[in-house]
Amino acid sequence: MVQGELFSSSLLPTFRQTQSLCQLLRTNLLPTSPPEFHPGSVDVESVISLAPAELARYDEDIARLHAALDAHRSMIKMQTEARAVLQDYSDRCASVFAPVRRLPPEILKEIFALCAPAPPKFFEGHPSFAAEIKPGRIAQAHLLCLSQVCSNWHTTAMKTPSLWATIEVDLPLAHVAAATLLNLMHVLSRSLERSAGCPLAIHVRAKHPSPLLTVLARHSERWRTVDLFVCHRSLAALSGVKGHVPLLERLQLGGCSSLRNRMDIFETAPRLTQAVFSKFGTAPGKLPWNQLRRVTYTNVYPPMALDRGLATMLGSPSEGDWDIRNLHVSHLSLPLPELTPIHSAITRLSLQLVDSRNRDHSREVLGGILRALTLPQLRHLRLESLHRRGRRLALWPQEQFSMFASQSSCRETLQELLLIGVIITEDDLLACLSSLPTLKSLRLTDIPASATVEAEELTITNGLLQNLTWVPRADCITPRLAHIALDSLLGFSDDIMLNFVESRLFSGRSHTLGDPFRMVISRLPRDTGTRELNVSVAMRIQELVAQGDLDFQLMDAPAQ
Repeated sequence: MVQGELFSSSLLPTFRQTQSLCQLLRTNLLPTSPPEFHPGSVDVESVISLAPAELARYDEDIARLHAALDAHRSMIKMQTEARAVLQDYSDRCASVFAPVRRLPPEILKEIFALCAPAPPKFFEGHPSFAAEIKPGRIAQAHLLCLSQVCSNWHTTAMKTPSLWATIEVDLPLAHVAAATLLNLMHVLSRSLERSAGCPLAIHVRAKHPSPLLTVLARHSERWRTVDLFVCHRSLAALSGVKGHVPLLERLQLGGCSSLRNRMDIFETAPRLTQAVFSKFGTAPGKLPWNQLRRVTYTNVYPPMALDRGLATMLGSPSEGDWDIRNLHVSHLSLPLPELTPIHSAITRLSLQLVDSRNRDHSREVLGGILRALTLPQLRHLRLESLHRRGRRLALWPQEQFSMFASQSSCRETLQELLLIGVIITEDDLLACLSSLPTLKSLRLTDIPASATVEAEELTITNGLLQNLTWVPRADCITPRLAHIALDSLLGFSDDIMLNFVESRLFSGRSHTLGDPFRMVISRLPRDTGTRELNVSVAMRIQELVAQGDLDFQLMDAPAQ
């Protein structure tokens, strides 16, 4: 601080002088008496004559203080900058011992891989094409951001080909400005260049053909997984990849109402074992069906002919897992024509029907499908009637199922049965299970409260559990049962449920030696809410779980 006394003028008024002057200014009078005879009065003439010199003294003092303040500000700035330099230097010294500097390159690469955004969900629901292109995903924007942290991270990000092996292209527009297209071509080429020789995961959505698809096609020898949500004109732009996908293992196609028979670009793919088809109105084009091991169809809509479609979807001569989701059958008229018999070696079948007509219609369609199938290698069967607002659940076609089970030799092969959202009486269910002695896993569902059913159509009852209780007789139903899952309204007695569980715990009856019997109950809400197991039964179950004899879960079912 600059030392020195501050100037103070003797002319500075007192409070009484300020009040006296204010009163004088409210009149038109002039001061009459000398101020010394009137305490608090103002010597106006003296103030007028002496004030300029006093004000000049104040200006000098103020200027002196400003000069001192500027000097202090300069010193403060200099000290602040010096402190920042020291802080940065200290931080750099401390960072020498930071654990992140000692991460092996392999770990750093794994961390970078975890930073990648989730793949686009082109195939979920009914995606609409976006209004604009997102070049950031093509350019792997997250890697560009990580590369700016330090030179080591930059080297790791840019010189690790596997980090660039996921290529995402979203081309919703029919017409793209030339400059924009040129930039996208450059970005895509750089990403492909940085991926070097790594196998590629391709995610493409293209509403219209584009030169970018041609760029991708040049690298088809490196395609390992491919997701294409396209129209057939866009897919036609990839025709050059035919016979040049030696690494392709998984293919997902969607967005086309039809691929037309000429679409055979994936007919030769020696490693292709998985395929997913979404929103197809006709069967996909030519594929190496005999080598596929897992095939999924989602949102299958008319005008697919059920007969021809099933023959394509299920007519595989090799073992595999076939999953048909959201098979829309409302357009089919009754009586359903006899379907062409289908003989297939598939080992797992999941069939989900969506029907906006009445439940008798769903039963006839499901029955017609089962009657046409012969699956002698089948080990896992899931049949589901999808319940949505305005749609009814299917009735169980027991007669047709018996025919299917007989011609498919399910008595010797079927190990897992899941019946979801299917209205089945207790008698029909017991008849069904009685024909499946090799069954090890069973899932059943009560009808949710939102569906209109009769009391006798509830599935999981005391009678069912009593009939499934193990007994030492040849006619014991599902003697090898090791796992049961129930989506239940808990419309049974807890004691009867406990008797069923305890009867299934002994080795040699129901499950492999040393493995606990597994039971999962998902509580469906009633109009009066959900209930708990009674205390004594709950305690006994906890005891069996603690002993390792039972794996038991009781949970609330997800909201419909």
